[in-house]
Amino acid sequence: MHAAEVKHLRARLNASQAVFARYCNVSTKLVQAWEANRRNPDGPALVLLRLFERDPSFMTVFDTAGMHETNKRLTRLKKRSRPRPHAHA
Repeated sequence: MHAAEVKHLRARLNASQAVFARYCNVSTKLVQAWEANRRNPDGPALVLLRLFERDPSFMTVFDTAGMHETNKRLTRLKKRSRPRPHAHA
């Protein structure tokens, strides 16, 4: 995916660079580098971009920052719900 394609996709999704970066789980600086043609998307980010290109509703499914927060909350809940060892007398 080339710079113009990344820009076009982001515009089509009506997302700022920061929001777009969050959905791709990359930094805003990396999105800027893609759009300036200094770097090309690759790996998992490229897969996400292709999915967003095919179906923009995938953006809500792959809210990676949101998923990270959800995972942190679940971990905290699991720790709270673990049975505590009984003290032996």
